[in-house]
Amino acid sequence: MNEDLSKIPGDDADNPKLHFDCNTTDASALAHRFNTLFSGLERAHGEYNIDQKQEDGKLTGTAVTLRQPVTDELWAQHLAGRNGIGIVPVRDDSTCLWGAIDIDQYSGLDHGRMAATVARLGFPLVTCQSKSKGCHLYLFAREPVNAGTMQDRLRDMAAKLGHGGAEIFPKQRKLLPKECGNWINGPYFGMERTVRYAVDVTGKALSAEVFLQLAESSKMGPDFFEVSVNKGEEPLPGGPPCLQHLVTLGFPEGTRNNSLLNVGIYFKFVNPDTFSADVEAFNRQHMQLG
Repeated sequence: MNEDLSKIPGDDADNPKLHFDCNTTDASALAHRFNTLFSGLERAHGEYNIDQKQEDGKLTGTAVTLRQPVTDELWAQHLAGRNGIGIVPVRDDSTCLWGAIDIDQYSGLDHGRMAATVARLGFPLVTCQSKSKGCHLYLFAREPVNAGTMQDRLRDMAAKLGHGGAEIFPKQRKLLPKECGNWINGPYFGMERTVRYAVDVTGKALSAEVFLQLAESSKMGPDFFEVSVNKGEEPLPGGPPCLQHLVTLGFPEGTRNNSLLNVGIYFKFVNPDTFSADVEAFNRQHMQLG
């Protein structure tokens, strides 16, 4: 069985929690909407209980994959903060209705800034804080999409966001008959006092009901997934995709030193005789503060 024990539901009692007023909507109706929105593999799901918090802020614990159907009741328990649920996006027919970019950065990540960048680029992604204060960027489809196509679209957007190395869910393009695949933890565990919530472009936390409205309205049709990735002319031929996209989009403050180091490594590899001059020219052209 191919389990990813680091992609796990749970919560962190040490994190400050934001209280949401959830009295306006019936809990069972919310659970049904979450179950419908995150429809994935029906014959198995993940469950997780936290044991400890690591030095980097990542929460770890005991994870199990249960070969049992996903139900509204399981989502109700998740939203109530009793048993966290994890969902496998890819289904037995090799399609999925949603996917996610999982950014494993547990400190210094500005979720509001990420949401603003997503909006500026016109990406139909919903930005959520994960259990360890990492980031999950969700993409939803109006009708089933080939899992490989979903992966490709998410990878392209991740690279353009400067996170080309982020994990992508679904992790499998298809499942073998007895395979359960990899699951990712659901948002809004213990929704009334959750640390796993969506944010808007200002960094404001959104309630579970507002998240559902946003996610349901952002579902993309077949045309979005049929658009092929435009390779175009690479600014750094043969270089890492994340650097290619950063050259195109610009280098945000706080990333320039590390990015320039990677650019230097690239030029050193491509042409060691002129790499110093190449880096200086690149710095003048692309790294000027605006």
